Amino acid sequence: MQTSLNNEYSEYINLLKAKDAINRKKYGQKIKDTVNPADKKLREYLANRIYDLLRDNEEQYQKNNSSNKKRDLMAQIKSQGLTENKKLLNLEKERLKKLDPKSKEAKRLKMQIGLRKYYIRQINLDAQKESLDMRIAQLQSVPSTDLNKFFLHSLDEQRELIQLRKLPRYRLIQNPKLMQRFNVLKARYMDVNKVPINLVTTKSVLARKKQLAAEIAMIQSNTDDPSISLVIPNPNSDYRIMNATAYYKNLEDILDAKLQIHKNNQAYQNDLARRNELNRPLFADLKKKYEFAQNSELINAELERQLTYINNNQKKYQKNSKHQGIINNNLSRLLGQINQDGRKRVLALRKHLNDEDDIEREDRELEREEIYER
Repeated sequence: MQTSLNNEYSEYINLLKAKDAINRKKYGQKIKDTVNPADKKLREYLANRIYDLLRDNEEQYQKNNSSNKKRDLMAQIKSQGLTENKKLLNLEKERLKKLDPKSKEAKRLKMQIGLRKYYIRQINLDAQKESLDMRIAQLQSVPSTDLNKFFLHSLDEQRELIQLRKLPRYRLIQNPKLMQRFNVLKARYMDVNKVPINLVTTKSVLARKKQLAAEIAMIQSNTDDPSISLVIPNPNSDYRIMNATAYYKNLEDILDAKLQIHKNNQAYQNDLARRNELNRPLFADLKKKYEFAQNSELINAELERQLTYINNNQKKYQKNSKHQGIINNNLSRLLGQINQDGRKRVLALRKHLNDEDDIEREDRELEREEIYER
């Protein structure tokens, strides 16, 4: 008010004085002076505005300073590489457990852990995209067929999902259509082996199983396609299509087991004993199915065991069929003997029609023969 605002301030005071003079002239000399209260109010207002500006500047400074710190820390994290970051991440998690959550050290460590997780996640997503790009290039190098087009479309969607995963979470939240697309693709291409049990839902399992069913159906109906070796999970397997079918079935079983465990966890939240009783065999089965999903040789061994079992049963059936043939031959012979005995009785009746005694004698002889044969 004494420098840059001096003219404005002087004019403001003069206007207040002029107003007071007019009011005194109209209403008398007892009218209170308004210059000092107004001046005081102006000074308080300006002081508060200065404080507000200082606070805003301080917050912006802290924000910028924090951004600078994050940027510097991120540069340091990137320089340490993937392996070192994974190692440091585990150590920092353990250290965080021992700290007071409200302490400055804990807050700083949480930020550092978050940045390490972000870096590792981005590196993993980049690796996944690189792998997808290689598979897409391979499929594009062979003739275009229904099988080829189907799996190229599937790989393109998986690449789209990776791009969505790389976006900051707030970008998805701000765009409902983008978030919806993300959720659809996330369920359709859910990593069966890695998805946590608490994130498995009936809706997501149905979406993933629908995609798996579509893939194996395309494989089974296009076994002679030039692209088949590029899309089946274990192309070097001796059983190829059978191995692929078993692989997909194993993935569906993993999803079913995880969903059932999730349902048991929800249904028996307050009954730990019952929950463990139901989940224990499911976890044991999951462990076995994880091994199958990661080792095609185990699938081959299981297929070989099943085929051996089927072959053995076929041989047993053939043997039983042969034995049944012998029984049928014996029955035919016996029936023939019965028919022969019947003819004897008819002849005897014709020959001795008028001789009752001969008939009775013939009957007794036939009965003795039957008893002897039995």
